[in-house]
Amino acid sequence: MQTWAKSSGPERYPIFVEQGAGGTMITCGCQAGAMGQMCKHKVALIEGDASFAVSGHEAGWQEACEAVQASGIPTAYAAFIEEQDAIEKQMEVLKKQAKASKGMFARRLSEGL
Repeated sequence: MQTWAKSSGPERYPIFVEQGAGGTMITCGCQAGAMGQMCKHKVALIEGDASFAVSGHEAGWQEACEAVQASGIPTAYAAFIEEQDAIEKQMEVLKKQAKASKGMFARRLSEGL
């Protein structure tokens, strides 16, 4: 099935929700989506954010959202978000460690090696 998503500009992008051999697929015609990346339009569809629906295509958007919700995508998306959050926390720890290491080395330089 096809629906349309709007962007912050005048553009509108086709979004397809299709059943394939591997399960439900979402593709978007925006620049990021066309490169297979996770775009804001795919996220909006997964999250059921109707504010991205192009005027006059709300029923198609709702139908696409329902198809996505009936698939395994919401569960996989929740796991993805959880993983991303864990990675962000790890990155913050590493940034703090790097800053501390830099400070320690600067002190060693001031004290002499």
